Amino acid sequence: MNKNIERFLCSFFRIFNAHIEEINIVGSKAIGLVVYEDNSGEQYFSWDISNIHMIAKGIKLLDYIIANKLSIGDKLSPSRINLTNSLINIGWNESEVIDTIDFLLSTKIDMLDNGEKTDSFFIH
Repeated sequence: MNKNIERFLCSFFRIFNAHIEEINIVGSKAIGLVVYEDNSGEQYFSWDISNIHMIAKGIKLLDYIIANKLSIGDKLSPSRINLTNSLINIGWNESEVIDTIDFLLSTKIDMLDNGEKTDSFFIH
C-alpha cells in the first residue's frame, strides 16, 4: 500500500510542478520534501492519509488530469460537470467519478516550515 500512497503523492505534486525528493510513510502519515521543477525552492509536507481505499482511483484521476492538461496550477481548468462528463464518456461510472473528484478536492497536504504547519497544498 505504501507504494500506492507514494505514487498518489507523486501524481498530486506534479500538479504543482514539483517532485518528491524524500518521503517517509509510517502508519497513516506521510512526511517528506518536494522540490519545485523550476528550482524555485523546496517544501516539506505532511499528510494525514484518509480514505485509503480511494488512493488508486485518485492516481487514475490525477494522471488523467495531467495527461490532458486539465489544470492551471492548483486549479482544475474544466468545470466539475465537464470533468465528470469527460470521465463518464471514457468509461467511468457516475458514482465512481463523483467519489473520486470529491476525494481529490478534499485532499489537503500540510506545508511545513520549521516543523510548523504554514499552509496547505490542495486542488480546487
